Amino acid sequence: MFRRIQSWFDRFDILVTPTLTCPPLRATRPGSGDIEIDGRPAGDIRAAWAPTLGLFTMTGHPALSLNCGWTDDGLPIGLQLVGRWHQDWLLLRAGRLLQNGMRHAAWRMPPL
Repeated sequence: MFRRIQSWFDRFDILVTPTLTCPPLRATRPGSGDIEIDGRPAGDIRAAWAPTLGLFTMTGHPALSLNCGWTDDGLPIGLQLVGRWHQDWLLLRAGRLLQNGMRHAAWRMPPL
């Protein structure tokens, strides 16, 4: 699995994925069991809600999650950047550029 993912960086400097497959769940939601996404059964919460988080944890690829917006209910939406082994610096640099760019765009935190 490591070699397969590492080979993606022969073509790409950084992978960009959603952090999660749907907005954050309620804090009262159990951390195990089945989940629905968009009203449809999606299976086990760990596999369906955060499929890319465990993948890069298993292979040891550096990953960075940033807020990239908000739902209509004011919940954060995450964007994940993943890099080649030993290129953490590139993710940090890209994350900083993205955050700076979002600060200057129409992106704003909703009122609390």
